[in-house]
Order: sequence, then structure tokens, then C-alpha cells
Amino acid sequence: MQARAAIDPAAIRSAYAACRDRLADHPSRLLAEARRMDDETRADAFFVVYESLRVAGPARLPRPLGRSRSFDRAEVSLRVWRDGARLCYQGQPDSADTHQIALADAMTQFQIPVTPWEELESGLLALAQRDAIPDIAASVARARLLAVAPFSVMFRVLCARRGVHRYRQISEVDIAELAHDPAVFAYLVGVAADVFTELEHLRPMQSSIPDEFLTRHHLTAQELLDMRGLQVAPARFRDLMHDISFLAWNFYDSGVAKIGQSAAHLSPESISHLDGFLGHYKTVLQDLERTHFSPAHLAEVTRSLEPRIITRIVSATPTPPGGTSQGPAS
Repeated sequence: MQARAAIDPAAIRSAYAACRDRLADHPSRLLAEARRMDDETRADAFFVVYESLRVAGPARLPRPLGRSRSFDRAEVSLRVWRDGARLCYQGQPDSADTHQIALADAMTQFQIPVTPWEELESGLLALAQRDAIPDIAASVARARLLAVAPFSVMFRVLCARRGVHRYRQISEVDIAELAHDPAVFAYLVGVAADVFTELEHLRPMQSSIPDEFLTRHHLTAQELLDMRGLQVAPARFRDLMHDISFLAWNFYDSGVAKIGQSAAHLSPESISHLDGFLGHYKTVLQDLERTHFSPAHLAEVTRSLEPRIITRIVSATPTPPGGTSQGPAS
């Protein structure tokens, strides 16, 4: 990483404050956890990496997933977004862009690599191109790009040890490995909860549920959509959701075990926040199971669920957070 460009500390503090202001009304359980942090520097860093990876990047997807008017425009906008992150990593943010100023400082403070931005760009492009998800392996591969990449950055911020001048990453813990299973778990919970939202808005009709699962239960996308609003889930739908739930719980159990194995190297505060993040998705999945996967109940769950890495279906077209150098979606 190149030496950070000389930016007045007051400008950096102002940039972080601007980031918090932009996310003040953003519905997120993850940000709610960040607001509980006693360490203001860590919380500031969490806010800005969240904004970049879970708001500014995904907002560049084509409509209706994001705000770009076509795939070509989304591709260009995502490239500008990725290049902005690379400049931040190199310590050369756009001095007129408060998002980049804050992100560059966070990357320096927490030794954050730029690789997750590059991986997320690949995942978002695959999503924009509507690449098929034929089986479980392809679903997990998609989750690695869309969920593990940003979660690994957030976990780096949460787990780093405070040093004299900057934070130090824990050498005894592979943060990317630690984040992997919790992130895949969260992604799969979102796949189950968002099934009707995707089918209602995407044309041609498509779901993030692997084709393997749909074939196993003799379901088509249209048949799934026709079940929307039913109070009692048909047997095929319930069995489909059970398969997704079973897969998700496997990743949850593995993720909890890995956090437990790493606990000796993590601060109590870090463990508390990791538990809080996992607890949100755990509660949502348990809620789905308690209603026996009632299609009518999914809409309620979706409103309370932390979104997957994709943005919520949108129709408005404001410029996403990230400033001019992030490149407006259009």
C-alpha cells in the first residue's frame, strides 16, 4: 500500500461524520450493532466499509436490483466504483470525495486489502448478467463473492487489535476463513426469505434458489410465484424451504464452531458483535421455521431482514452513496 495522501485530520473526521449521516436512516441490523461499539474509530471504519460494499457497490446493478439503466452502464459504473476502492487502498483518495477520504483512512487503519472489492465486483456482474445457479456448489460460489467478500472486511474491522498508531490484524486467526461460514449462512437465509421478491420483479423470472433444489421438488419459478400469499405452505414449497434451511444450519454450526475455536484470540467485544450478527439471521430462520415457511409470512420477515449483498428492489434513482468519484449509477 502506498503512503496515504496528506489529508487534514479534521477533513477525515468530517468524512466519517458524513458517512454516518448518509446511513442514518438506512435499515440495517449490522449498523445497529456498529452503533453499540464503544470504540468510535472501529465504528467509523465499519460504517464506511458497509457503505462501500453493501450500498454504493450494489446500487450500481441494473434496475430493478440497482439504479443503472442497463447492463453496460452498470458494468462501467461498477468499474469506476472498484477503481475508486483501489485508489483508496493505494492511499490516494479523491480529496473532493468524502466517502473515499473515509474509506482510505479505514483501509490504512485496519490494513484492509482491496481484493474483496474486486471479488464483489465479479459477483455483482454475475448477478447483473443473470448467470444461472445450477446446484449447491454454484450457490455457495455466488455467496463467496456476494457475501463472504464484504463480511471478511467487516470481520477484519471487528476483530483487529488496537495498536499505538493503527489497528493490528490477529495473526493467529484467518479472518477470511472465520467470515466464510457465517456469511454463507446469512446469504442462504436471504435466499429463502427473498424468494417471492425476486420472482415478482425480475424478468425473465429468476430465483437465487439453485435449480437442483427446484428440480428435486418438481417446482418451476412460475409455480413458486403462484404460491405467494398463501397462509399455509404447500408440501413441495415447505420441503424446498427445509432443504435450504438444512443447508444454512450446516454453515451456521460450522461458523459458530470456528468462532469458538478462535475465541482465545478475539476480544470479548468482538465475540459479542459476531454473535449479534449471527443472532439476527438465526432468529429470522427460526421465525420462518416456526411458521412452517408460510408464504404469507415471508413478506413480514423480508421487511425485518438485513438485506443480502444485493440491494432491495428499487424504483427511485438517486445517486448512491459514495460521492462523485464512485461514479453515479445511470
